[in-house]
Amino acid sequence: MKLDRGTRWLLALFAVSGCSGGAESSAGDPQHAGADADSTSCAARTPITCPEDVTYADVAPILEEQCVWCHGQSEDGPWPLTTYEEVAAWRHKIRSDILSCSMPPPDSGFELTADEASLILGWIRCGAPP
Repeated sequence: MKLDRGTRWLLALFAVSGCSGGAESSAGDPQHAGADADSTSCAARTPITCPEDVTYADVAPILEEQCVWCHGQSEDGPWPLTTYEEVAAWRHKIRSDILSCSMPPPDSGFELTADEASLILGWIRCGAPP
């Protein structure tokens, strides 16, 4: 079944919201780094399910807005994130940096929302489809 982008987005959010229920604490769990943070700071969570039909086209606008300012064609960023191939090659590092709340850097003036982080993490969880 093919879902439109809005439905995929809602499914991704639903999957992420399911992570917060239950008795297990996320403290000390690197897969849930930042999970107890408030909405104005890093609150990245690893989705527990793969959002259906999420593709690079869903995450590319977020990367362009939040990451390419440094990870573009300039020499500021250590690795470019301007094409699917570049992003897919660095997906494990991207995941780690989002979960550790180290990217975007806190002093950069850029910040991923919890929804943006969840969508990117869901895309990576799904195998980073093109």
